[in-house]
Amino acid sequence: MRKEIQSRVAAFQAHQHRFHREREAYFNSVFTRVRSVIDNDPKTPPGGLDNF
Repeated sequence: MRKEIQSRVAAFQAHQHRFHREREAYFNSVFTRVRSVIDNDPKTPPGGLDNF
């Protein structure tokens, strides 16, 4: 019984780590695209929006 619980906990943790990596990758891809739009938009102030 103990081995089964340990196995389930390990599988759950691996699943949570995978979700964390996927969320991180998604955030980075969205952030990169948004940053690219901000940096390439001629209507933004010089230096981007970092000065606000």
